[in-house]
Amino acid sequence: RFLGFDNPNILPLRNVFAGLYDLDPITNSTDEINQLNIKIRKDAIVNSTNYVIKPQREGGGNNYYNENVRKVLETFTSNELSAFILMERIFPPAQEIELVRDGHVTKTMSICELGIYGIILSNGGSSKLLNDYGGYLLRVKPISSDEGGVAAGYAVLGSPDLI
Repeated sequence: RFLGFDNPNILPLRNVFAGLYDLDPITNSTDEINQLNIKIRKDAIVNSTNYVIKPQREGGGNNYYNENVRKVLETFTSNELSAFILMERIFPPAQEIELVRDGHVTKTMSICELGIYGIILSNGGSSKLLNDYGGYLLRVKPISSDEGGVAAGYAVLGSPDLI
């Protein structure tokens, strides 16, 4: 939206980030964002395994995956949908790890999710007071778990090994 849909510099950015789409009510508008939302929702109904529906809050849990993506998009009211976002699903490579719980070591296949946080403060207009790096969080979870919240008990914190 900030670079424009036809800007040739946007494709490299889209290849780095997963698509993230609001589920606000669709309007009759022909603007590009509205048309993109219609297209993405149709694709999510047909290819539901490629998307996840998440509530607009932190903490994990209450996500919808696979066939439930289609069901939510087809059955929730516009008001109910507006509490969620639709995101392209990320499929990171798996690796074997050892988890320790209650003194017992368990080997399991896992995946990592790295979240990079930014801080933006503005005066409500176009003037930014602060635009800075805010830290990171590396979640590690069993590959069998769709959920990813650390506080909800689905994942654990990890440390990146930069090589």
